[in-house]
Amino acid sequence: MSYSNTDILMNDGFDLVFSQGDLVVAEANEQHIAAILDANKGVFIRRPTLGADLFKFLDAPENSILSIENTIKNELVKDIFLLKELNINGSDIEVVDVQLKNVSDVL
Repeated sequence: MSYSNTDILMNDGFDLVFSQGDLVVAEANEQHIAAILDANKGVFIRRPTLGADLFKFLDAPENSILSIENTIKNELVKDIFLLKELNINGSDIEVVDVQLKNVSDVL
């Protein structure tokens, strides 16, 4: 059984999304992944060790790609995701495919 990942949606600027005056609740995997990649450790109060800290790779040499991949993989697995495919091209990072952990692994 896979874990269902629904949440209150936010836009790309992490502002709440409303529809007809109500908060929008829907599948939120992409939103959660973006938040983890955007965050530094300590940002999530209930999960202070979660956050990719990608700022530390600014101006890093090209051979740091493996370190970036490992960092992203390790941070996503702390949540509910198993990274399957990742593309890094310069400063562009695209999580192409993830698998949700089994509910027994999450709870």
